[in-house]
Amino acid sequence: MTTYAKIQTGAVLFVPVNPAGLPAGAMCLDQAAQEAPSFVGTTGPAAPTNQCFKLKQNNTGVQISKGKPVSLTADGSVVQSDSDTVGKKNWAGVAMEDIAASATGTVLLVGPNIAGALTGSGFAPGDMVFISEASGYTNTLASFTGSDDDIIQVGIADCAAGAASATVADLIMVRNIISQAQ
Repeated sequence: MTTYAKIQTGAVLFVPVNPAGLPAGAMCLDQAAQEAPSFVGTTGPAAPTNQCFKLKQNNTGVQISKGKPVSLTADGSVVQSDSDTVGKKNWAGVAMEDIAASATGTVLLVGPNIAGALTGSGFAPGDMVFISEASGYTNTLASFTGSDDDIIQVGIADCAAGAASATVADLIMVRNIISQAQ
């Protein structure tokens, strides 16, 4: 019988490493992929599916510095957040490294990334995603028609990791109650 230790922690910082030589089941951030922590070998537990790190493309023409807040654009790339500029207000995470112009870098998301949750939704990267009246998702506040509606944002629409894309597949989870019926 195998015994696993339980550890409760607020955060774990993963530094990219070469997984060659690590024992099976060891958890690491593979320096080649750098998308999400994964388990080495086939004998360890399954890799986590709710990722909080994601590779994102910087198409701004200027470097985004490590630690700066970033927002998603309609093409799926990231820009440095700005509360005063349309297209830069939809904060999605923090740059975990300097991301050079026209390069890809690691972003710590505001919440877990659920890969594939919004495939075929027709949403654009950066759209706010709400629970709809029809037991699904909506990106339109105007779709709420009843006085008894709770308006709850569950996340932000995003493209898959890596190169920028206007095709949404993923949901970055965020819980935000916009309005609650009385």
